[in-house]
Amino acid sequence: MTEFWGHEDISIHFCEDKYTHIFWIAEYYNTISCGFYILSGIMLWKLQREKTIGISLICVGLGSMVLHGTLRYYGQWMDEVAMLITSFFGIRKIKKNLSNIYLVPIIAFYSYFQSFFPYFLIIFTGAQIFLGYKSIKTIKNKKVTLKKKIMSIMYIQFFLMGTICWLTDQFYCHELKDYHFHAWWHLFTSIAAFCGFSSF
Repeated sequence: MTEFWGHEDISIHFCEDKYTHIFWIAEYYNTISCGFYILSGIMLWKLQREKTIGISLICVGLGSMVLHGTLRYYGQWMDEVAMLITSFFGIRKIKKNLSNIYLVPIIAFYSYFQSFFPYFLIIFTGAQIFLGYKSIKTIKNKKVTLKKKIMSIMYIQFFLMGTICWLTDQFYCHELKDYHFHAWWHLFTSIAAFCGFSSF
C-alpha cells in the first residue's frame, strides 16, 4: 500500500481500510462523509442566520476531510481545533458574556498537548455535556416554544446516536468494519449540530 500523503502520524486511529478506493484519499468513506458538516454549516448560516457557527462548522468539515484524507497530524490539528471553536461558540450562544479571549488558552493548551488525544477528548466531551445539560433544561422549560424543544430533543438523540457509532468504530472494528461507523458519526453529529445550534 502506497501512503500518498506520507506515513500516518495522527494520535487517534479509525477503523476504515486505508487507500482502497482512490489513491490520494486515505479513508474514502470517512472523508466524503465530512461533507455533511459543510452542508449543516451552510444551512445554519443561510437558514438560521448563524454566520459564526455556520462558518466554524464548515471548517470542521474541511478539517475533518484533511484529517481522514491524509491521516497526518496537521489534518488532526485542523479538525480538532475547529471542533473546539465550534463547541466554544455553541457555549457562547448560551453564556453571552463569555469573551472570545478564552479561545486563546484553549487552543494554546490543545496545540501544546496535540499529540495527547485524551486532552482534546476531555475538553470536547465537557463542552458537549454542558450543551446537553442546557438542552435538557430547554426541554423542561415551559416558556420555550415547541419547535425549540423538538430541536433540543433531536440534538440530544442524534448526538447520542453519533457517539454510539464513534465508540463502535473504536472498539468493535474487526467485527463491524464494513459498516463504516465513523462515517455515520459524521452524519449524526452534523444533524445534531444543526438541531442544537438552531435551538440554543
